[in-house]
Amino acid sequence: MWLWLVAAGMPLLGSPAHADEKTSTGERAEAVARVVHGILSYTHWPDGRASVRMCVLGPTEYADELLANSSQDIGRRRMEVLRITSDLAQEALPACDGLYLGRVDAQALRALTAPIKDRPMLTISEDVELCRIGVMFCLRFDSERAGFEMNLDSVARSGLKISPKVLYLAGQKSSLRTPP
Repeated sequence: MWLWLVAAGMPLLGSPAHADEKTSTGERAEAVARVVHGILSYTHWPDGRASVRMCVLGPTEYADELLANSSQDIGRRRMEVLRITSDLAQEALPACDGLYLGRVDAQALRALTAPIKDRPMLTISEDVELCRIGVMFCLRFDSERAGFEMNLDSVARSGLKISPKVLYLAGQKSSLRTPP
């Protein structure tokens, strides 16, 4: 079961503009970083770890902001972000606490993650279709909002505790706007 949520408190830009104007990839990258930080701040690993490693896999459109600030504090937790390549993913994934996915073939993803399927791993994707095969959070954009789908079954099976406060991210509308 998955659920579409509008990311609250994640405005892409505060200035007014026409709804039909295109939003830049950079603005979406900033919004994605805020969404990821928000999700991460409501996620708790069973061992209460003070730092997490978010690994970025596959060609991405919106991970630039995450990668540019590759080490930062999110609440009381330190987040390290690094890009891993498909050819080294099998070796790198055991050191990851979270996985941010770009365009990744569903079958290849299943094969890559099979050895670590029983580990608590936060998964977020730019491809909404991956929520249908088990990714926990999938980003969505439309002309007026930034948001995400949440696969509740995957969240329940993950071994992670996702605070119900993650639903707070859906509390306010998040308009996509470009500067005048």
